Amino acid sequence: MGLFALVVALLIERLRPLRAGNPVHSAIARFAHAVRENFDAGERHHGAIGWFVVMAVSLAVVIVLEWIAASLHPVFVFALHVFVLYCTIGFQQFSEAFTEIRVAIAADDEDGARRLLKGWLQDCGVDGPAVRCSPDQVMATVAGRHQRRLSSPCGRKRHPTWLRR
Repeated sequence: MGLFALVVALLIERLRPLRAGNPVHSAIARFAHAVRENFDAGERHHGAIGWFVVMAVSLAVVIVLEWIAASLHPVFVFALHVFVLYCTIGFQQFSEAFTEIRVAIAADDEDGARRLLKGWLQDCGVDGPAVRCSPDQVMATVAGRHQRRLSSPCGRKRHPTWLRR
């Protein structure tokens, strides 16, 4: 039944993709922001604790909903599985924006690509101070420009484990 729920969720997502700013996304974003405000003091392990809290609470909610659905009828369990998958799959909302940026870069329209990237970040609710990477660094990564040493999108040097000696 899980595979069938996945197929149904993918079909629904293909026919009617979730857009950024939908009620489910907004509720989860508000919850994640509240957790970040209360748990993140700037250290790396604080982010891990916040992630764990968000995942644990989300899992608990889904388990309770599944228990309630199972007590009613198996069709409700299936519907819950489809709904959860539909809400978590939602990759089409990102692929369209990424494709537009990639096409603009391929056409050597850097100003258009910057404008699309800025609009995409604003649609996702990311504002200036929250972005640690400059648009040029992100565009360089999206465009596939690489230096001799591998780097992350934010410019920090990163070496694969097979290069470390």
